[in-house]
Amino acid sequence: MARRAVRTHLTGRKRSVRGAAAALLFLIIALQLLSMGYCGTRKFGMHEDEYYSYYSTNRSTGLYLSDRTWVDSGDLRKEFIALPGESLDLALVKTVQSWDVHPPLYYYALRTACYLTPGVFSKWQGLAVNFIGFFFAQLILAALSYHLSGSRAFSLMITAAWGFSPVAFSAVMFIRMYQWLIVWTLLQLLLLVLLMEEMSGPAAGGRCSLPEAPATAAYRSNMKFRSEPRGGAGKSFCATKRPGGTPESRPRRQTPVRLQRMRQHRTTVLLALMALCTFCGFLTQYYYLIILFFEGVCFELYALTHSKGEQRLKTCGEYALAQLLALAAGVLYYPASLSQIFHGYRGREAQTEFIDPSNTLDRWKTFLGLINDQLFAGKLGWFLLAAAVCVLIPAITAWVLRYRRERFRKPAGDNTPAALNARELSLYHSEYAILLVSTAASFLVVSKTALILGASSIRYVINLCPLLLFLILLPPFRLITKHAAASGAAPRPAGISQRLAALLLGSILLVTDSAGLSAGKVQFLYPEDRHRMAYAKEHAEETVVVAYNPANTSHIYFLSNELLTYRRFFCIDESNTAPLDDVLPKSEEGLTAYIADSDNADQILHNLEKAVEAKHEAVLLDTKQMWKKYRIY
Repeated sequence: MARRAVRTHLTGRKRSVRGAAAALLFLIIALQLLSMGYCGTRKFGMHEDEYYSYYSTNRSTGLYLSDRTWVDSGDLRKEFIALPGESLDLALVKTVQSWDVHPPLYYYALRTACYLTPGVFSKWQGLAVNFIGFFFAQLILAALSYHLSGSRAFSLMITAAWGFSPVAFSAVMFIRMYQWLIVWTLLQLLLLVLLMEEMSGPAAGGRCSLPEAPATAAYRSNMKFRSEPRGGAGKSFCATKRPGGTPESRPRRQTPVRLQRMRQHRTTVLLALMALCTFCGFLTQYYYLIILFFEGVCFELYALTHSKGEQRLKTCGEYALAQLLALAAGVLYYPASLSQIFHGYRGREAQTEFIDPSNTLDRWKTFLGLINDQLFAGKLGWFLLAAAVCVLIPAITAWVLRYRRERFRKPAGDNTPAALNARELSLYHSEYAILLVSTAASFLVVSKTALILGASSIRYVINLCPLLLFLILLPPFRLITKHAAASGAAPRPAGISQRLAALLLGSILLVTDSAGLSAGKVQFLYPEDRHRMAYAKEHAEETVVVAYNPANTSHIYFLSNELLTYRRFFCIDESNTAPLDDVLPKSEEGLTAYIADSDNADQILHNLEKAVEAKHEAVLLDTKQMWKKYRIY
């Protein structure tokens, strides 16, 4: 009974620790979502691409501008909302996206959110889609961190540090596909790690995927099992010997047949899930293909060097086949993808930038500067230095010990940890190396091909940021919680506890997160639009003129939030410089004019002043990207 009591106690403690960690994880995510919800209330405007997300998802007749015509803001609003009684019609969403340069999966989700709230145009529809993506991304990041570190404390620390960072807030606040790109990137890596653990697990003649808890490992190291009949023929029991030496018997647990079959097909299930993840990632953002490529190359090299005989070719072939089938399915479902990647204007721009060697260093510095500024509060150099030192110290120590052992011919097992350090030198290093190479190579390629649009360009490397955070924090964590073994026994901690180490590192990261949030490093909030919207509401019933450049009619999306506030507005083609006499109503209040940049902008402004018989010179109120707003009275 004593044996069973001890085992029940250990199992109960393990379950309680796991339950407490899960509860704490959900509490952290809930706090992060509440913080992001508050941040959403401070989002006063949208990026032009965000307006295009709503337009390309919900468009009805399309936005067509005609010279010298009035446009009712209600008609414009219909292009951004799901009309009451309208069908979901995802096929139309797919068709509209085929005219652009992006795959359609994210727009399906946004269309569904708008369809469930007909007649509504709100930032909260897009933010809700991103909130859901953030929730799943945090769960996946926690699982990935746990499988790579073997520590629930480290997993919770990474989840907290990333979720409270300004970059994570920016990913959610930007109503585009980048938050879901993070989801598929992390999920693919998690499945890859699980596949590597399956390959090196006991069934494959390798090691277990995670180090055991010290107490449990110490207990099991003193257990001896043997089959011995007891109580009658045909019954098999497992006789155990406790550390005190008193044997006690108990029935052997039988694994259910269904679970046995599932374990036999775990590799197939993992490959199928990886293929599904690739299909979804490909249809979310094409930048997903870059990190997928480097992950695939690294994994194939790992499989070739860590498998034997026919197994290595089988593993490589199955992985490559699953990924190729997923990509082929994506192309068959969305044929426009090939044209968008290789012939679309974004594809051509990316190819041009990639083959141009003159801008390489400048581009790398630019994107490193964005990550440094928005994720590490300007301290990226110090974090990288600390991570490098923490990687080098164990490597140098291991080399010195190996040299001394070979020189003095000491037995290999005398003072060498047998359980945990064995994994540190094999599977842990392989997983970390794959993650490091994939992240670094993807950053170099993406930063070489992405658009440089100021601080908002962080979105192109945003899916690599949680991986970079993990890569930097794991070496210090493992170093300060280093395990050691005594006299061949189970490993025992030689450094500080994992919880204390996680608390220490997490506190440092939360300080940098707080500094970034307080300094206004969250992108895509547009606080400057607050006064613009206040002006539009104040003059909603007055005359408003929009003089557009016919070469760039799509730039009217930059003004969407303001134009939707006015009752109506008058459109003017700037290529037509004919007088505007008797076209516009004369009013004592004057009018508001939005004039796009073009060669005829000054002439159009002069014609407007003459048409309303302005008594004063036009007053420049605001400049927004390619538009200037004037008050003429």
